Amino acid sequence: MFGVSPRRIQQVLKNPELKVPGRKNTEIPSEAKDMIIQLGKEGYTIDRIQEALKLAGYSISRYKVWKLLKEYRENQTSKELSEFRKIIKSHRHTVYIGIIHLGGTQNNSIKLLILLKVPECQTLSCETFDSISLKKVIQIFDMCVLQYQCKPDLVVLSPVPPLVPTKGSENRLIRHLTKIGVKYVWFPKTLKKTYEREIKKVKKLFKSQYSCSQGLITLIEEMCKRFYGVSDYEGVDKDT
Repeated sequence: MFGVSPRRIQQVLKNPELKVPGRKNTEIPSEAKDMIIQLGKEGYTIDRIQEALKLAGYSISRYKVWKLLKEYRENQTSKELSEFRKIIKSHRHTVYIGIIHLGGTQNNSIKLLILLKVPECQTLSCETFDSISLKKVIQIFDMCVLQYQCKPDLVVLSPVPPLVPTKGSENRLIRHLTKIGVKYVWFPKTLKKTYEREIKKVKKLFKSQYSCSQGLITLIEEMCKRFYGVSDYEGVDKDT
């Protein structure tokens, strides 16, 4: 009736494995998994990883190597985000200081300076500059602290110029935070790709409006909620 012979039906009944179409899915040996992950951490391409696997006596498809690395990186990103949120939750008042380069070159572009109060994800400042110094960042930070009466016990810094020290481990901003007794942490580098995807939305909206509009501020605050897990806090609506 369905174009299947009686002999084939008997084969399937006697051997249940024949019911599953396609090739049998073989598990990657644990030693090979460790090898793939380690080489991935060292920056090896999938082709180079496959070559190394062959030399070690393993024959694993390109797709399986890619899938394992993808799952590992997603898991690591999730862990890093969870740890990052724990740090934020362990402090009563946190302020995020970020700079987004909106266009042009790294040294000659419009910069968007953002200060956010976390976990509320309330925008304290949103301003654009052709160029911005650490002195200006400090002035705006101090002004926001006074205006909103929200001296933080932790500051999260975006790892972009000019916030990142060019020499040593300190700069003018970090010394200022230390002087006033405020701890600081850097936004995790492992979340860079996720962060950049969100930033693309900010850049796109800014180009269409070319100002710190209410729409742009709302977008930034929504981005903040996704990163800092605002819905986990008591009294905050779960809208992410």
